[in-house]
Amino acid sequence: MIYVFLANGFEEIEALAPVDILRRAELEVKTVGVGGKTITGSHGITVTADIEEKDVTTDDMELMILPGGMPGTLNLEKSPIVTTCAEYCAKNDIYLAAICAAPSVLGHLGLLNGKEAICFPGFEGELKGAIISEKPVCVDGKIVTAKGMGVAVQFGLTLAGLLTDKDVEKLLEYGVNMCDLPGEFVGIPGQEIMCHELHMNVLGVDRTIDNPEADDLNAVNHDIEAKIARWLNEIHAMQARRVTTFMLNHPWHRPETMRRGQPYFRSWWVADVFREFHIVENFDYERWFDRLNRGRRLYGAWTGDGHDSAAMYPGREGVCVYVGDALSEESVIRAVDAGRFVSLRYPGVFIDMTAAGARVGETAKSAETATVTLSGCGTVEALELIADGKIVETRGDFALETGEAHRETFDIPENATWIVARVRMQDTGWDEKRYSFTPLMCAGYDAFTNPIFLATENC
Repeated sequence: MIYVFLANGFEEIEALAPVDILRRAELEVKTVGVGGKTITGSHGITVTADIEEKDVTTDDMELMILPGGMPGTLNLEKSPIVTTCAEYCAKNDIYLAAICAAPSVLGHLGLLNGKEAICFPGFEGELKGAIISEKPVCVDGKIVTAKGMGVAVQFGLTLAGLLTDKDVEKLLEYGVNMCDLPGEFVGIPGQEIMCHELHMNVLGVDRTIDNPEADDLNAVNHDIEAKIARWLNEIHAMQARRVTTFMLNHPWHRPETMRRGQPYFRSWWVADVFREFHIVENFDYERWFDRLNRGRRLYGAWTGDGHDSAAMYPGREGVCVYVGDALSEESVIRAVDAGRFVSLRYPGVFIDMTAAGARVGETAKSAETATVTLSGCGTVEALELIADGKIVETRGDFALETGEAHRETFDIPENATWIVARVRMQDTGWDEKRYSFTPLMCAGYDAFTNPIFLATENC
């Protein structure tokens, strides 16, 4: 039997993702409520445990799991049954697993002495006697520890792999190959907020934001600034509960918005009035570059409608974000929030850029060169490095071979404060039967990176 102990304030994904995976692997799992059967997680999600802690028996125990979260970890450690079971597992060579802050419980019990272990950053001092690992999921004998929520699925897969000979990856069918590109999929709860003057997206919602203005997009909202302020207050309240971000959406070409002075991107005024906005979907380079030169960290998103369903996925019409080693709802939203978009269009081109180890959306120190990576199909008409809004160098007239990455290295001007890479592909026509949306939105004939900002050493 596998026992997963839940205390009030537990991290929901860290607990329930492994439960889901282990049960899909046809392993016997029981959730254990510490202090009662009804337990509420750290994000307000209430679950009913299979049993209470007093009903746990060690006779059939083959794995004990402690999820993290606060104050869930502290509440686990207060339970004499939890600590007794953990010590029993260690003494009887039974698998004992903990994730995020929960390895601290094992550390305080002295069960990690000489063991390689990992935890959520900042809790390393609580892992008494442990050898701190850099692995996201660490297995040392019968002790299994994991870094945090972002690796909860990997944590569950690792535990399943230790207890069954089945092909767990195939069994779970984890990861979706949506089109012709390999990758994994994360669906994020999102909402569009729309009215005559504004179109925006919220990623990572936990409730619906009231938006009756969407029922009549022709109606002018004379109190639009007050409405935007109200929406932002609701979003900020969500951000106190979970990882959430928001972005301005694509332009609508309306005469009345042109009279506001935004003939192309109607919502630039929103980004100027409400400085919380730092992600915009735009192809309006001139206004974007102008704001970057004025010190605004405004990131551009170039999705078709992929973000409207808040699904960041691989495929012909997707948008990619660089999330590092851990794919999760939280890692995707944090990557979006940090502007780590990389452009992906098909038929067309994928474009990314690095400088001195920094990725798009980040700040590079002492960067002298930038490396631009392209992959896709077709002929590159022009590849440009842009610094502070001016084209520094243009290269082009070369072919991209499907499945192969093409890299170009550019020198960065000495006094530059930010750089962007942009690529234009030769127009080879648009097959409407095969590809949806429009060439302007999705073909990738004009793709660009977000900025890499340059530290003062470059200036």
